[in-house]
Amino acid sequence: MHAFATEEAKRFQQRMAFHCSAVVAFTCAVYLMGLLRPVLEPFFWALFLVTALEPLTRPVGPGVVKALDSSGLSRLNWAVLAVSV
Repeated sequence: MHAFATEEAKRFQQRMAFHCSAVVAFTCAVYLMGLLRPVLEPFFWALFLVTALEPLTRPVGPGVVKALDSSGLSRLNWAVLAVSV
């Protein structure tokens, strides 16, 4: 019985250590999110907009590529123009 109590106490200590470290990590994350709000807020708005607009722009992409290819401006030419400017 004594061995079982020791094993049970060890398991309890491990679980409490895990839960306490999880609480500390959560508290630090909340504090850092509050501290970094001026940086994180525009980032998350941009992420939300890109995620929301991506399905709307997906059908337009191939048309733009075809128009550029038919006009003689391929992707390689665009890269050369971007580097030379």
